[in-house]
Amino acid sequence: MIWDTKNMSAPIIRTALDNAAGVIMPFYDEDADLLFFAGKGDGGIRYYELAPTAEPNEMIFEVSTYRTNDPTAGCGAVYRRGCNVSVNEIIRLYQVTGTQVRPLSFQVPRKSDLFQDDLFPDCRGDQPNNTVSAWMNGTNATPKLVSLEHGFVATHKSDNKIVKVAEDKELSPGEVTAKIAELTKRVAQLETELAERDARLKELGQ
Repeated sequence: MIWDTKNMSAPIIRTALDNAAGVIMPFYDEDADLLFFAGKGDGGIRYYELAPTAEPNEMIFEVSTYRTNDPTAGCGAVYRRGCNVSVNEIIRLYQVTGTQVRPLSFQVPRKSDLFQDDLFPDCRGDQPNNTVSAWMNGTNATPKLVSLEHGFVATHKSDNKIVKVAEDKELSPGEVTAKIAELTKRVAQLETELAERDARLKELGQ
C-alpha cells in the first residue's frame, strides 16, 4: 500500500504481492523512484517503478524480479553514493542467505561509456545540513547534494583527531600487593560509612 502521510484515512493504492507470510523488507531508491521488496524466507526480490505524480492506477508498475533458490534471511542497501557509476549501478543490495552475505548489483545497460546524468542526479552527500540543536528546536533543512560524475569523494573531516591513550605500565608484585591493600582499606572505610548512614536513617525513621 502507498499512503499519503498528510491523509492516512485510506491508502492511495493497494497492490497484492503474493500469499507468503514472510516479513517484507522495502528499499526505496529516491533518485530512480524504484521500490525493492525483499521478503524474509523468500528467494525473490521484486522491484517496481513509482510515478509519484501520476494517477493512482498508473502510479506503480512491476519492473522485474530477481530470483534465487536460497531464502532471504535479511537484506540491506548501500547509499546511492556508494554505487559504481562507471557500470551504471543504480543500487546494490546485500542479501543474507544462510551463512552468506551476497551482494546484488542492479545496473542499467547503456552503450555509451559517458556519465549518465539521467541515472545519477545529484544525491545525498555525507555532510549534514542541520545540527542536532537546531533540529530539536524545530528547524528543518534539505539534504546537501553531491554530484557523482567523477564518483563519490568522501568529505575530508579535518576536525577529527586521533588521541593516543597512554598505556598503563605493568606493576611489580610489590606494587600490586600495595594496591590491593589500599583498595581493601578503602572498601572497609566505605562499608563503615554505609553502616553509619543506615543507623542514622533508622534513628530518623523512629
